[in-house]
Amino acid sequence: MLPACSVGVDESMSFLDALFTSVSASCVTGLAVVDTGQFFTFKGKIVILLLAQLGGIGIVSFATFFATFLSKGVSLKHKTIIQDVLSSEDLSSATGLLRKVIFLTLLIEALGSIFIFFSWDSNLVFNNLFQKIFYSIFHSISAFCNAGFSLFPDSLNTYIVSDETTEFNASGMVIDLRHMYGLHIVIGFIIIFGSFGFTTIEEIFSPKKIADRFRNPWKKYSIGTSISLYSTVILILIGMVAVFFLEIDELREDRTLFESLVASFFQSVTTRTAGFNSMDFGSMKPSTIIVMIFLMFIGAAPGSTGGGIKSSTFYVLLLSSIGIIRGQERIVVRKRTISDDNIKRSYSIFMFAAIYNLVAIFVLTITELDNPNIDILPLVFEQISAFGTAGLSMGITGELSSIGKVIIILSMYIGRVGTLTLALALSSTVQTNKFQYPEAHVMVG
Repeated sequence: MLPACSVGVDESMSFLDALFTSVSASCVTGLAVVDTGQFFTFKGKIVILLLAQLGGIGIVSFATFFATFLSKGVSLKHKTIIQDVLSSEDLSSATGLLRKVIFLTLLIEALGSIFIFFSWDSNLVFNNLFQKIFYSIFHSISAFCNAGFSLFPDSLNTYIVSDETTEFNASGMVIDLRHMYGLHIVIGFIIIFGSFGFTTIEEIFSPKKIADRFRNPWKKYSIGTSISLYSTVILILIGMVAVFFLEIDELREDRTLFESLVASFFQSVTTRTAGFNSMDFGSMKPSTIIVMIFLMFIGAAPGSTGGGIKSSTFYVLLLSSIGIIRGQERIVVRKRTISDDNIKRSYSIFMFAAIYNLVAIFVLTITELDNPNIDILPLVFEQISAFGTAGLSMGITGELSSIGKVIIILSMYIGRVGTLTLALALSSTVQTNKFQYPEAHVMVG
């Protein structure tokens, strides 16, 4: 809200809009009520960048990381929380993993900044070298943390002609970020790294683990890493194919086949909680929007910077449902049994998420549909985007009422914290009893 954070604004940003922006950044969502690049000064952008970085790595991770290095130690209770947040398999490795989280994050963001720096099109003329470096760092951090904030007016779908006033010098040039496909590919892969989860990144790309696999090629990835890796690839391909065929007319209008595939790939990747866009959502078909709502609801992998119910949750639900239909007593993956506790937790996460989103959408239809500029599908899209911390919008964020913004703020917070974590935090302690009541049979289905 500080006047120094806003460009050419006599009064401070309103409290609700400032809170909305702060929550969107710290919950790594990307929904914005103003044009981030044009409204905020350099100081304002730094605040957003720091919030996104802290939110991406996780407040719990940072608190534990600094507590460890301040020699205050970490209690068993906090180790258990960290283990759950980072999806670590045992308590002893949880705190050690935090050091790797910080290192991996900074390393990937630094490499991403370098690649983005050399991916800018020659027509995009920055005022100076510092601005070009800052834009590269900002978009790298925003991509890896799945924050979705961009300093361009319409994210990577921005089209600027020479007579438009922009922060950077576009005099005499036409700048079309939609067709900077090298930039899209780089940002797409940074987003994928952020959505994998830290344990998956560490297991796949750690030099020690790579050397071990070369010595013992028979060794496979852990169950958690395999599920994270395969579900990510499958969901990206599903989204890519859906966008390509459903939006083929718009894609092929000014793109080659390869460029259309890159655009579809990028949009599928960013839909799973990243928040960038290289296409106009307002002109997309309802069928494409529904596919994107599905992908946003699932979200990224556990222990990652993304939101949603998580890809592994969806995978366990799918296997469990198929197993119940087939009459299987246990769910087995690679000769390992998925515990009943994991299955129950997955169903709890799904039910809590589904019920919360239905209630939020119901309230939003009461408060927002009086606005002639807002329709039901964009409203559902906005809500699921907030809950999945995806940060994508069909252009109605700035049109929301005060109550609507409060609901979206709550959705971003719940989506980032995690539905199960919030439910457990708010629930009272339950004492287990070593007895069992007789079974009851209830008609279902």
